[in-house]
Amino acid sequence: MEELMVIDSFMDDREFRNYIGTLLKNRGYTDVLIEDSRIADGRSDNDNDLLVRYEGRTYTVQTFLNREITAREIIETAQDIDIENADGGILITNTAVSEDVKKLAGEKQVEIWDRAVLEEIL
Repeated sequence: MEELMVIDSFMDDREFRNYIGTLLKNRGYTDVLIEDSRIADGRSDNDNDLLVRYEGRTYTVQTFLNREITAREIIETAQDIDIENADGGILITNTAVSEDVKKLAGEKQVEIWDRAVLEEIL
C-alpha cells in the first residue's frame, strides 16, 4: 500500500506518532493527547506516548517506526499503563510482530497494531 511505503521510507518517529494520532481520531478515539517526554514525563527513553479515550476507557499508545518489536517494548507499554493509570495499552508499529511477542502482549493487556493491521485499516 502506498501509505505504508511513505511511512516506511519518509517519516521520522515524531511524524509517525502524529500520523497515528490523526488515524486514531479518525477511527473514533477521542481526547488524543500527544505526550513528549522532553516536556512531560522526563523519561528520555519514552518519547512516543499518546493517551487516548475510546468507549469510556483510557489507553496509552506507544508508536514504534521501522523497529523490531521485542519483549522490551511490550514491557515498556505495560509499564506505561500503570504510570498513566490507563485501562490498557496499544502498541502501533509499521513492522511485523512475532507470535511470541503478541502472546506476551496479550498477557500484559497490550493490543498490537502491527504491519498487518495497518495494511487492513489504511
